[in-house]
This record gives sequence, C-alpha cells and structure tokens, in this order.
Amino acid sequence: MELDVYCLRKEQLIPLGKLTASKTLQGFEENQNYLIRVDAETSRLYVDDALLQMDAHREYWQWSPGFYAGEVDVELEQQGQHSPTRYLIDVAPAKHKTGRDQYLEYIRGIADYAPQLLMGTEPAKHGLGGSSKQKLSLWIRYARLRCFIDRYLSGLRAITERPIVRLNHHRQQ
Repeated sequence: MELDVYCLRKEQLIPLGKLTASKTLQGFEENQNYLIRVDAETSRLYVDDALLQMDAHREYWQWSPGFYAGEVDVELEQQGQHSPTRYLIDVAPAKHKTGRDQYLEYIRGIADYAPQLLMGTEPAKHGLGGSSKQKLSLWIRYARLRCFIDRYLSGLRAITERPIVRLNHHRQQ
C-alpha cells in the first residue's frame, strides 16, 4: 500500500512523494511539518513506535521530526491485518546543522579514538555480539525481536505450509 506524503509550508501542501514498502522515501527535514494521507480512519500510523495524531478533519496524520534522525521506521496498522506495513523514511538535518558527511567523519574520528563511546547507554545496546557473560535482558530480546521478526514469521509460515512429515535417508560409501 502506498501513502501520499505532503510537506506543509506557509499553509500550502507540497507533494513530497509516496511511502512504499519497497524503498526509502527521502526529502524529509527536521523541524518541518508533514502530512500523510489517511487511508482509513480505523488505521493507525506509528513513527519510531510513536502514534501519530490526525488533523481536525481526519484526512491526514501529522508529523514533525524534531531532530535529525537519519532513517526512521514507519508502521501502518490496519484493521483486519495481522502484521503492520513497514516503511522507511530518511530525515535530513536542518540546513544550518552539520550534514551526514560531516557527521560520519566525526563518527570515524571517535571510532579511531575511543570506540566504546559509540555503543550508547540504552539497555538494548549491551550484551550484543556475544561479548556479555550475563543472561540476555528483556531489552536485548525486544530489540532482536523487532529486528528479525519478519524473517522469523516467514520461517514459521514455511514450516506450516510444508511441514516435514517423514525423514529421508540415504547411504553413501
């Protein structure tokens, strides 16, 4: 399903493009106002797990990225569907801020100097890569589940559609 996206500037709607599940939509910038056309009033749209609000006429979801975020996950939940439709959008920094190239140069410098500073302090970042001797926390399990849920569900679907009902054997000398 495709969703129409508009940028709201000076009370005018400027078409930005269509959200499609197959590619990342670019052209977003922090501190701008965006409207995404509502496909059905019973649907819900989430950006990075935050539910978007609808406008007063219930025609658009409203969103304004308050900071430079890079790639952002967007999920559309529709009534009657078991899994949400996932989209990706790319949010660029405001024009007066450091761009992506400069940011990556900073990151490379930090990685060369002190890579442990890049790991972060949120619970989902600890214990990844097998370096932790502790049991996996719920945060790590949740982060991994969010990352790999599509592959897991497609594997389960394949098993239920074509279960192995008997073993095949052969000998070889």
